[in-house]
Amino acid sequence: MPREIIHSPHYTRRFHLVREKNHQKTTAIKSILNQKSHLFIVVLGAVIGAILSIFIAYHLNSNPLSYTLISVIPFALAYSLRKVYIHTYIHTYIHTYTGTQSRIISVDDLTILYPATNSL
Repeated sequence: MPREIIHSPHYTRRFHLVREKNHQKTTAIKSILNQKSHLFIVVLGAVIGAILSIFIAYHLNSNPLSYTLISVIPFALAYSLRKVYIHTYIHTYIHTYTGTQSRIISVDDLTILYPATNSL
């Protein structure tokens, strides 16, 4: 592109509008995904955290405070693994490639993937 087109106010305004629209879609998708439990990811993180905390606790001197602090590791690892999963899911599937064109997943597409559950 010629230099004057890149730095024109119309191009900059359009770029910011597209960026804001993508940010709104990402925020909406993230809020939908944060409502889900992702049970497999949480259990996997808890199991890995429990193995890690047992390994660390085996090599420590017996102190109730250290065992209490070590017991936090499975919960922290499960939470962080869930956050990493959501972040990866959003940035992997926000652009689906169909042939040579790419399109952004809408919130409607995500509600088809994750239908709302009605709890009584």
